[in-house]
Amino acid sequence: MKMKPMKTSNKTKLFSLNKLAVLVFTLVPLSLAGTFSDGFEGSVVDPFWTLEGGGTDALTTAHAHSGTQSLTTSTLRWATTNSFGPSYGTASVWVYASDTTSTFQLQLFNSGGTTLFAIMMNYGGFDFFDGNFYTYAPSTGWSGSTGYGLSNPGPGWFQLSIDANPVATIMKINGNTVQTYEAAPFYAVQMGTHLGTGYFDDFSITTEDVPEPSACALFCGGLLCLLAWRRTRNLAEGRRGR
Repeated sequence: MKMKPMKTSNKTKLFSLNKLAVLVFTLVPLSLAGTFSDGFEGSVVDPFWTLEGGGTDALTTAHAHSGTQSLTTSTLRWATTNSFGPSYGTASVWVYASDTTSTFQLQLFNSGGTTLFAIMMNYGGFDFFDGNFYTYAPSTGWSGSTGYGLSNPGPGWFQLSIDANPVATIMKINGNTVQTYEAAPFYAVQMGTHLGTGYFDDFSITTEDVPEPSACALFCGGLLCLLAWRRTRNLAEGRRGR
């Protein structure tokens, strides 16, 4: 006896397309905003940070922007955040500049763990003239400038920040824009000192995930499946209404 091929009803097709659309949309990662802040007030450094390099680090009460403690690092000592995956966002930290400080640096890393964007502030009696700062971007490399737009930098607290958004990357000192570069997502943040002793306090970062290209493709595929499902359903309802 010859078997006839089984026919698939419109209801079955609708159900299958519906499941496929839901599956694809479920696979697409949403852009989730995240925040982290650290006033360095604990008994130990938060595990959010990886401390590395040849210098030293400690929580100290010698200087504090707020609260009673800050993080101090010296001589090529770095504190690096956990990896975020590709992200846009804003990172900022307050640094204490004194005559025993050479340089502070705040930088964003690419996926390979190397510098993507950076702002470096020089202060003190080591190898740079007081009031210089340097910035780094892939398009220009390191570039320098003199002064912070302040009449008297003097010993005290300064805020370094990098705003990496989908349009541009904006670097600021004390809220004043000192350089603007091209846009690019980052994967991690690092801060630290080159020479001398530095103090860091009130670090904060806000991030928003950047969907991977594969996620965008899945999103488009899910949208097409949903449109196909709706079209098939409308056709089926139209035939039933005749």
